[in-house]
Amino acid sequence: MPVGLAAGLAAGVLAAATVGFLAAGFAVSLAEGFAAALAVGFAAALSAGFFATAFLAGRSGAW
Repeated sequence: MPVGLAAGLAAGVLAAATVGFLAAGFAVSLAEGFAAALAVGFAAALSAGFFATAFLAGRSGAW
């Protein structure tokens, strides 16, 4: 195999591996970001539900 062809092939493989690595990192970041947003949203909804229940119970004199 000529040296130029081998160098071109090696560069192509390296470029493909780099793009694959970056794409995988982006996908993991996206998934982690989505999971974190879901957890924060769930905590906020739970907190809002608790405060709404406490408010309504206080208004009705049950608490």
